[in-house]
Amino acid sequence: MKKLLTSTLLSATVLGAGLAVSSNVNAADQAPKPASTNTSVQFVKGTGPIGPVNPTDPGDGGGGETGNGGALSIVYATKDLSFGADNEIGTGVLTLHGDKNVVLQVGDIRGNNAGWALSVKSDQLSDGDKTNPQVLGGAKISFSSGTGSSDVANGGTSVAATKNRLDDTTVGGVVLNAVGVIKDGDHKGENQGSGINVDTIKKDEITLSVPSTSVTAGVAYKSTLNWTLSDVPA
Repeated sequence: MKKLLTSTLLSATVLGAGLAVSSNVNAADQAPKPASTNTSVQFVKGTGPIGPVNPTDPGDGGGGETGNGGALSIVYATKDLSFGADNEIGTGVLTLHGDKNVVLQVGDIRGNNAGWALSVKSDQLSDGDKTNPQVLGGAKISFSSGTGSSDVANGGTSVAATKNRLDDTTVGGVVLNAVGVIKDGDHKGENQGSGINVDTIKKDEITLSVPSTSVTAGVAYKSTLNWTLSDVPA
């Protein structure tokens, strides 16, 4: 009986060792378990001022850094635009083009994706005499839609603001419009107008048309294009 018990215990010990070895082998054959690392980030609205893109040569637009502060601002607007000083008077409607590109830059670092709109309006061209001004009657400055791009820092995603044609600056209108987050289409869910938006209106797309009958030789007609930025889209 004692011999049988000893034999039984020995068999159990050997069997247990075998199970342990088998268990260790199965554990070694299992695929490594994954691990994870939690990441987080949060942002606050930018304070500005926003620097223009390539301010020394922004598409041949001339100097025009505004120095405007704030999280939404006109960063750059071409300073001067001329339609020439030696244009010959002819018959009918005279059509002239600008001497340089008009470059506009709008910066938006608010982080609220609310959108914005850039508009322009001008007075009628005149000689500037406040008492008895000579006005260039019927003259219209018009812009084509131009070409635009959007640059966003740190690899963000943005879509450039929509460019609009403007037929008469004396009437005024929106030239750039950003609706914020796009709700439909290929860019659904992306931000429109965040970061730096650059709009270049080529000089041959800037047109001054004026009836020749309203022109007086030797008079220097002047006006100002006034750019305004709204914090909501048009």
